[in-house]
Amino acid sequence: MDDLSITLPCGFTADYKQINQFSDKFSCPVCRTHQIVRQECLNMNRNKFVLNQTNLSEKQKKLSECRQSLEIYRNMPNYFIDDNRTTFKLKIDARKEFTKLFINHKIDKYFENVIKDYDERCCLKLIEFKEKIEKINKLEIEVNDTKYEENFDIRKKLDVINSSCKKIDDLVDMINSAISILSEENFTNDLNIENVFKNIINLKPSENISNPEEENSFRDNFLLEKNVNGIVKSYCSKNEYGSIHIKSVNESVFFMKHSLIGNSGKDIKKPFLIRKHVRFDLINGIYGKQAINITDINGQPLSLCYGLKKKKIGYKRRTVEVKKEPQDFCENVFQY
Repeated sequence: MDDLSITLPCGFTADYKQINQFSDKFSCPVCRTHQIVRQECLNMNRNKFVLNQTNLSEKQKKLSECRQSLEIYRNMPNYFIDDNRTTFKLKIDARKEFTKLFINHKIDKYFENVIKDYDERCCLKLIEFKEKIEKINKLEIEVNDTKYEENFDIRKKLDVINSSCKKIDDLVDMINSAISILSEENFTNDLNIENVFKNIINLKPSENISNPEEENSFRDNFLLEKNVNGIVKSYCSKNEYGSIHIKSVNESVFFMKHSLIGNSGKDIKKPFLIRKHVRFDLINGIYGKQAINITDINGQPLSLCYGLKKKKIGYKRRTVEVKKEPQDFCENVFQY
């Protein structure tokens, strides 16, 4: 477009680039004897025709390229759908693993708070129990000291006996009360086990199990190191997991198949993955240190080789029919 030849009012020609660089009115770039209004020059019939024709050619070229791209998608629609599905599944799997770790972290944290609250209850119960024991000891001394002498009259003896019985009843009630403080039923009534995790399990549809700030904070603790280099040490196609050796620290870490960037979900040929130099992010997973976002050493998706599933060839069992020759009537008679 910039090299397009534009006719000037004076009859000379100039490149479109020379004309287009000016905003409104300018001196003729060729003869330099008159002024030219840019828009009037471009609206001249020949210039307008040339510009529109060039514009049409560019649009036709763009249409042709779009048609070629469409032809590729038209011939292989399932391939692109599967490819998009695989990419989406990889992202979902990565998010799923992170969500599992995050939820487990929240449950563990909640469980620790429940245990902490339970320990505080136990401390209070123990203090209450010790206070009861002190009162029991005092009351036992009073019960043991309650005696009457033989020279007391009958009324005074009855009063002492009734007072002693009342103190014994109070002592029995206090002992049972002290026992109930540390009994299992008392603890169970104070803390309902079925409702321990109700704040996590029984979420309302409008509530969310996490918030972005809490999740980002966990991600910082969850991610140990980024862009770690290593070599694939082993891989199990059946269970879809393997290990990567980090030479710098002489340590092996665990990885899952869905963590391989470029994985299409098909069966990976083990020999094409073993001893491959890779780059990955190191996280603190459920099973310890774990590798995710595994790429090649340059950070590009892995070029993996997939194996075809072998079909078992079945062989039909051949049955051979043996024709029995009819026995002679005379032989049958002879046998009998």
